[in-house]
Amino acid sequence: MSGKTARRLRKERAMGAAAAAAIAVAITPGIAQAAEVTTAEATAPDTTQATAVQTQTTALEVQATTSQAPAAANASDSVATTSAPAAATTTETKSEPVAAPTTSNEPAASTATGSASETGNKQADGAAQATAPAQEGTSASDTASTTAAESASAKAHASLAQNVPAKAPAASAVARVGETDYDDIDAAINAAADGGTVTLLKDVKPVKTFYKSLTITGGHTMTFDIFGWRYNNKLVVDGAHLVIKSDANRVAANNSEAWNWFLMDVNGSISAINGGSIEYIFDSKTGANCAIYSDSGVTVNVDNSTFSIKGLRTKGVSGQGIQLGGTANSGIFVRNGSTFTIDGTNRGYVNSPTVYVEDSTFTVKNCTDNASNGGKFTAIRSTVTFDNNAGHGLSANDTTFDSSTFCSTVNGYSGLDVMGKFNVKNHSFVEVSDNGWHSWKPDLFASIRLRNDATIDGTSTVDVHDNYDVGIHIKKSKTLTPVVTFKPGSKLHVVNNGLKTVGVHGEKAGQEFTTNGGGIWNTGILTLPANAVIYNNNATKSGDDIYSTGTITIGDAVQEGDKYYLDGQQNNVCKDLIDGWYDDSTIKPANPDSTGKQAEPKGGRWVGDIPKDGTTKDIYTKAVKAGTYESSADNPLAIKAAHIYKDSLVYNKNAKDATGTMDPSAGAINDEGRWVKRVSVRKNAFMRAGYKFIGWNTKADGTGTWYGIVDAALAAARDSLDEYDLLDGKDNDVLYAIWEKLPEPQKPTPAKTVTPAPKPAPKHMKPAAVAKTAIPKTGDSATGGLIASILGLVGLGSVGASGMLRKHDRGE
Repeated sequence: MSGKTARRLRKERAMGAAAAAAIAVAITPGIAQAAEVTTAEATAPDTTQATAVQTQTTALEVQATTSQAPAAANASDSVATTSAPAAATTTETKSEPVAAPTTSNEPAASTATGSASETGNKQADGAAQATAPAQEGTSASDTASTTAAESASAKAHASLAQNVPAKAPAASAVARVGETDYDDIDAAINAAADGGTVTLLKDVKPVKTFYKSLTITGGHTMTFDIFGWRYNNKLVVDGAHLVIKSDANRVAANNSEAWNWFLMDVNGSISAINGGSIEYIFDSKTGANCAIYSDSGVTVNVDNSTFSIKGLRTKGVSGQGIQLGGTANSGIFVRNGSTFTIDGTNRGYVNSPTVYVEDSTFTVKNCTDNASNGGKFTAIRSTVTFDNNAGHGLSANDTTFDSSTFCSTVNGYSGLDVMGKFNVKNHSFVEVSDNGWHSWKPDLFASIRLRNDATIDGTSTVDVHDNYDVGIHIKKSKTLTPVVTFKPGSKLHVVNNGLKTVGVHGEKAGQEFTTNGGGIWNTGILTLPANAVIYNNNATKSGDDIYSTGTITIGDAVQEGDKYYLDGQQNNVCKDLIDGWYDDSTIKPANPDSTGKQAEPKGGRWVGDIPKDGTTKDIYTKAVKAGTYESSADNPLAIKAAHIYKDSLVYNKNAKDATGTMDPSAGAINDEGRWVKRVSVRKNAFMRAGYKFIGWNTKADGTGTWYGIVDAALAAARDSLDEYDLLDGKDNDVLYAIWEKLPEPQKPTPAKTVTPAPKPAPKHMKPAAVAKTAIPKTGDSATGGLIASILGLVGLGSVGASGMLRKHDRGE
């Protein structure tokens, strides 16, 4: 073949190859970009993927320890109102998920690697051109054209191959690394590069532990039953589930430093992201004592995932969920709807890790000793719970609750002990209850103990109730006087603290651990909200509700419209309505006066009702007004929300038909708070028709003692009293009105009618004397004549009268 013919054939082949490449570009979406990835790139070693994962894992760790609440990729993600933990350089709030493998297992950093590979391929092409056979008579330009066309064709075919779905795993495969499936999980882990990814295809139980940085993904569960695993790298569980337990079947980690104390000694980071979970379980009787131990620092990241530590049979066995050998470079970061739980370990976490919780749930419960120990604690839009731990609940340095709910309940020691600054804001709610039952001597713990400045803003609430120790203790040190301020609008409830133990947790029943200030014990500078609700707390020495040797500002004990009652328990011998603050201090004996007579003692515990076997001499109810009080250990403010002692002499009408009203004669409290039982008997103001009031008597029938008799003529007036000593007892004393019926008024006797004697006629009209005659007898003519004369006179009279009547009828 001639040189010209050879050159022509090579040109045709080159043109055909170029055409094929052009067709591939036209029919394959995105082929121009994909063509830059060579076949060598598609089968690049896993180290490129390891580099990408390690880079992303490092970014996650750096972000988890950010010093300010990050700004996130989107502006909407930058709404953090509280600074995040210090030691950060990144500005993102949310960790960037580690990318899951594509269908072709393309490494995350393939684009960058591809350029280098392509350069290498081009160099190889150049070498091939330099060694082309001279006898072919091929020109350099022809060779370059042919080589370029063949290279474009190869790239096109490689790109098309990338779009073909990865092959389905074999039925026996349990894991995949890159494009390779493995039937044995230990082989898969061994094959993965440091920083690489193992995708789980089934639930697995490795025999060996590993020490490289690794990402576990795939949605399945990897379980270890081991102890003594020393791990100094970065472990990421991305959407998968990792279970590390230590029970009777456990085995030692395959290193020469295995130690029975812990499951893992981590000096690096452990992260659960994208719905993944990490779970530690250990039995202190048959397994390890501690889930995670760290010599030089560990970071636990939980992002949209779950992290839990479960301890079994840990009572009386030293150990913890997370134990730090040093405080530096350690933190727990829980974000984006995550859940973090430590349950049943001997101690929860110790030696001051930084804890940051955002939009998540954080719980430490059922520990057989302290639940926590030190460290900065921040919760934003989260729920934090410390429950049923035998020791402290949350013990921390600087502590912030921002738009969060914090509940610390049924812990043996303090519910919340803050050594640094304490801030509660943006509608946060803090509840601390049923703590302090495991103490062993008075005043050792407090349900809330604040040792530094604290601010509770006007939108937040603090509720401290039903604890066995002091409700809130503001504790001054030699170098610091805490300033604790409840802003106007904040709500504070401190009720029913300083209780006696009842033995429900195994403790001895009937113990009292509060000597002063059962509700609040203040040695700093404390400003309470004006509407604070503080009552029914108990202290064995003084200040049932408040005891202050510092500066304190208090409002009224009861707000208008509120009704609170004493509970009748411990120092409350009644269930009466509370009406104000009263002195509740210890008694201070007074010095003798100038005459040598011992004066009345000063102060004392509030006694608003007569004690059992006591008298009114025991009554002490000295009122204390709202205001600011500067006190000292020598002159403390010790007060109680209670009521004044009340007893009165009332007046009874002692008759249903009596009318009128009378005010009672009330007893009084003198300036020293002591009861004055003598009252003056009032004058009668009742009225009763037909009766006269003669005095008051202690018995309704008048057989008792007389008071205020008004009729000095009565013999009882000699013994009548004008002052009354109220009797001991809560019921009012009564005096009865005694009435004496007035005599009935005599009715007037009608005068007798007397017919006057006829006056004698004048002498000149004196009738002639009538001769005495005998009374005529019947039939005597003389008699008949007399009768006829009389009848004639009668007839004339009748006729005259009749005529007059007729005239009247006619109107004449």
